[in-house]
Amino acid sequence: MIDKFLEFEEDHNLLVSTINNFHYWAYIRFEIYRNILRIENDRIPSQEKSRWEIRKKLQLLKNCTIHHPMLHAKQKDVLFIPHHRRMWDGKRYCCIYTDDLATELGDACVSAESYSKSGHMIPSSTK
Repeated sequence: MIDKFLEFEEDHNLLVSTINNFHYWAYIRFEIYRNILRIENDRIPSQEKSRWEIRKKLQLLKNCTIHHPMLHAKQKDVLFIPHHRRMWDGKRYCCIYTDDLATELGDACVSAESYSKSGHMIPSSTK
């Protein structure tokens, strides 16, 4: 797995990639590397569980790099980070702290939701 991780990192030029001159990969690389190493070294009795763990980590790696929303987002004036415990209003997941402001500002802002339990709270009330 480590070899595949290093190959992935090299193939996508992650060590030199930046977002607005910020080398984001340096801040998340160690945690991902450490988790892959832990999975490799901790021989979990159930191979299926181990494969699931690895699959989740690789999906997280892909979401933090290739599919990272900041790489594809247009310039916005305001970035909102909604609370990680959004509430279900019957139709969508809402953040009582930031959604009203985000709606009022419209296209001048974007909300970036934290990754929660291997997924996002979909559908959300903001872009």
